[in-house]
Amino acid sequence: MLDVQNLIKQFKVRGAAAVPAVDDVSFTIEQGEFFTLLGPSGCGKTTTLRCVAGLERPQSGKIHLRGRAVFDARDRVFVVPNQRNIGMVFQSYAIWPHLTVFNNVAFPLKAAGQRNVKSTRDKVARALNLVGLSGFEERPATQLSGGQQQRVALARALVKEPDLLLLDEPLSNLDTKLRERMRSELKRLQRELGITTLYVTHDQMEGILLSDRIAVMNGGRILQLGKPDDVYERPDNQFVADFMGSTNLVRGILRKEVGAAALEVVETDLGPLLCSFAARLASGSRVVISVRPENIKIAKECAPDENNILEGQVKERTYYLGMVEYAIDVLGCELRVRSAADGAEINGNGTVRLRLAADKCVAIAVDKGEQSHEIAATV
Repeated sequence: MLDVQNLIKQFKVRGAAAVPAVDDVSFTIEQGEFFTLLGPSGCGKTTTLRCVAGLERPQSGKIHLRGRAVFDARDRVFVVPNQRNIGMVFQSYAIWPHLTVFNNVAFPLKAAGQRNVKSTRDKVARALNLVGLSGFEERPATQLSGGQQQRVALARALVKEPDLLLLDEPLSNLDTKLRERMRSELKRLQRELGITTLYVTHDQMEGILLSDRIAVMNGGRILQLGKPDDVYERPDNQFVADFMGSTNLVRGILRKEVGAAALEVVETDLGPLLCSFAARLASGSRVVISVRPENIKIAKECAPDENNILEGQVKERTYYLGMVEYAIDVLGCELRVRSAADGAEINGNGTVRLRLAADKCVAIAVDKGEQSHEIAATV
């Protein structure tokens, strides 16, 4: 449906070399898919979306929408935004303050030259009904709450029945509770319409809850692309492991060559740990082991020969929304452990045994530039 290949977008800075905002990015979105570009500020996700929209002109690459080239650097093809049949919701909503709700939503139709009054009213009414704003047609935009403005922006993006919906951080200006509600409504609406959606966010939870697939970006590149649970549970590299929520990172050395997804022991300062692997690695490779706090259990009983059993001292206990997170010192390294436990499994002197699930301990090759760092456990 949407095919982006080898996209490069650079920005020229006076007196300096061009800055690559998007660096050889490729991905494909299937019909009806909810696809998210996820990453920190400045990683290139919004610039990528703006290139798809036609608001930025890349230096290189191709963009095809429904099999039609809307950008091709080699063949000098560039289709202007209003001829790409896309709908877009900006981070700031971009609602016209001097227009009513009806005229805000009708604006794309009028800009496209539609003069049929009944058709315009029918389409606006349908779009407002979809977002739960029927009856707000004559309300001035200045009398709307933040959540209502977001809905108007979404209705305006949907009114032309676009082939592709582009959403650039559309929930970031809402408070936490409203953001959660709008997230659910957005997911329902996307599923109901079956509209192909490209979503941009820096919020990991949004990406995980909304998306069929996620592309994690940093430095203008896609570092990992896959289903949300795969990206979260089996990160390909240290950046993705650390960015996709809280994790414990333990450095170690692999003494035996191993293939992807196999189980093998890694030597660490915490002792030998049995791990799975994100990719094939050679003997002697320096690795970092990612294990999520929820995948470390406080063990009441352990077999003498059981793998991945550590002992440590509880240093901190934090309650958060029905969960308890412990900070546990293991040989001078702090591990975070998260569970629904009430603390009864912690004995009087604060000493606990921890069980690390081997298939959830994912060993990743140490990123370039990190080779000189000491083996350590971090969060």
